[in-house]
Amino acid sequence: MAPSIPDRWLNYTPMGQRVEGTRFIAFKVPLREVVNENVDEQDRLDASILLKSIPNLGMIIDLTNTSRYYTPDCFVKKGLEYNKLMIPGHHTPPPHLVDQFKKLVFNFLNKNAGNDKLIGVHCTHGVNRTGYLICNYMISELDVKPEEAIDKFNLSRGHKIERRNYIDSLYSLTKAAKDANSLESKHNANNLDCKPSIETSSKEPISWRATQAPKLPPSPKEFDRRDRFERIRQEANLQRQPVTSAANAAAARPARQLLDNSFANSPRNERNYSSRYVNTSRHLSQGNWWRQLPLPQPPPP
Repeated sequence: MAPSIPDRWLNYTPMGQRVEGTRFIAFKVPLREVVNENVDEQDRLDASILLKSIPNLGMIIDLTNTSRYYTPDCFVKKGLEYNKLMIPGHHTPPPHLVDQFKKLVFNFLNKNAGNDKLIGVHCTHGVNRTGYLICNYMISELDVKPEEAIDKFNLSRGHKIERRNYIDSLYSLTKAAKDANSLESKHNANNLDCKPSIETSSKEPISWRATQAPKLPPSPKEFDRRDRFERIRQEANLQRQPVTSAANAAAARPARQLLDNSFANSPRNERNYSSRYVNTSRHLSQGNWWRQLPLPQPPPP
């Protein structure tokens, strides 16, 4: 027997039937015609045999982790869409490859909504990796129960999915979906409890403080009193700082001069008040009123 024939490839029938309720059809990897010359006629599978057997085949998704079995040009020249996902055997396909498989199926179905072309999927034997991805799609996207999806695939292919880790992973999809739905429902319920409402919650009544209107800015007279108090406080702090040298005294003068210039010698500090409070209507309307709340009121001088 030719060494290029994959291990146990002869133990599986060339192809199965269309999976019920889908456009999937599974088959083992086609081999070059030169290799098939050494195979019994009932076990052969090459590109020409595959196209004759499935005339409405529209796309092939190749899951083998090698490119040595055949060249995809033989299918592309016939107008078929060919896609390659190199998935190692024996291990459950990683999530990103499962997502790529689903994306290929979605795109094909969208482009071929008006026809009945089939999606051919194969790995080496067309059973384990092929069965896992087809069943995964049926469970997660078509809401088919895991046992039903697995039974439909096994019946259509004529061979059962053999690897236990694939089957366990398929059954876990339903549990993961239930857990996700449970978390989402709990999250939505928590959000409803946290939304402000006039009605009281069954767990804890909403505090009236949550619905209080924002405090208005102080009047110009009150602002002027606070502003002058702050100027006196800063001047007192500067006077408390020890001056040990002429250089330090010279450095302190600009600070005092800057402080004196920042407060106008008028009965009311209209400039500072206007810059802080007069032009705040826009912020109040946008919900930023809390940025304009005044500082705690100091004791009277």
